[in-house]
Amino acid sequence: MRRKETRILFENWNRYLLKEATAARVMNMIDDLEKFNSKITIEEPKKDAITIRYKPTKSGRLRGSIQCSASGVLGMNKQTNLGIGKGEVNSPWYVTLTSTTTDGMGPLLYEVLMEYISHSSIKNSALKPDYSSVSDDARSVWEKFDKRPDSDIRKIQLDVDIDTVDLFKRRGDNIEQITPVPPADNIKDDTRQFSAIYDKGSDDWSSSSLSRAYRKDNHDLITSLVRRNLIEMPDYASKLFDEDRFGDIEDGEGWDFI
Repeated sequence: MRRKETRILFENWNRYLLKEATAARVMNMIDDLEKFNSKITIEEPKKDAITIRYKPTKSGRLRGSIQCSASGVLGMNKQTNLGIGKGEVNSPWYVTLTSTTTDGMGPLLYEVLMEYISHSSIKNSALKPDYSSVSDDARSVWEKFDKRPDSDIRKIQLDVDIDTVDLFKRRGDNIEQITPVPPADNIKDDTRQFSAIYDKGSDDWSSSSLSRAYRKDNHDLITSLVRRNLIEMPDYASKLFDEDRFGDIEDGEGWDFI
């Protein structure tokens, strides 16, 4: 067998193994959610804010929440920092606050939130890590998402906005944009990238998983949670996931994880 064919074979096999392992981990988290006698709740206290959390239980053993906001609330509604990446029509939503989460259960909240925001009839947007700072645990989750294939999670590279470039320049750091000058400059995808710069440094910030927005074009995870009565959402969103609108999907079937 030729070397190139051998390499492709091993790459495909590794993707298969990773996919199976990830699907198993997610199913274990869903099973644990049921064992805790809890649910995931998604709330929209305002049209530009979302909170996802584990519903409190008497034992208090399961905890965790994530808050995110539309870009406009964060002041990213100027032509120079909209953060609209390739293939997108809307600015991303940004994680703004996370609370301490039960060990091993954080990724489930992030992925459900991503599916929810990505839905074309809900927000039709990608999800972006907190632009200001990200904890080590949260960064680990984003790095795993970053390694998933585009057929499962689409990674949308965003550029750094000129205001951030100027701010770091005053501090003595030279931050280069991906497309810095006309006609190549595409300011439409520019956004604040503090956390990515802190993660990888001023010279390599765009290699950070925190520099990208993430989107899922399937909603199989939420569908599975709906079927098991393990999620609560606003009424308008619940109707979108009415079981009658989906075929018979076994838990985990069709999920294109890593």
